[in-house]
Amino acid sequence: MDKKLHFHSNHSFRDAPIDIRIRNLSSFNEVTLFAEMRDNFGSLWKSNAKFKANSKGEIDLAIAMPLAGTYSDRDSTGLFWSMLPVLDDAPKIRTPLQPLITKLH
Repeated sequence: MDKKLHFHSNHSFRDAPIDIRIRNLSSFNEVTLFAEMRDNFGSLWKSNAKFKANSKGEIDLAIAMPLAGTYSDRDSTGLFWSMLPVLDDAPKIRTPLQPLITKLH
């Protein structure tokens, strides 16, 4: 079976709960998730978290404790609020205010 990343939110607010789950992993498999986005100045921000799947081969970010990464507690929004700027990424010209798009991989 292919690994599946499930993402669901009823809100677009940055502090609203988000349902992020990974399924179809091998039991107790370790996986690192990465998030990245560019702000309205063009600066790149990144975060990551490493998790261990449960006996069913699933990871639910709301209840899974990160083993390593940019945050260290159970939090479904951790990949978003723990983003750090990439220091060697030169800022670009400010763009008009637009929605910030976050890429998970």
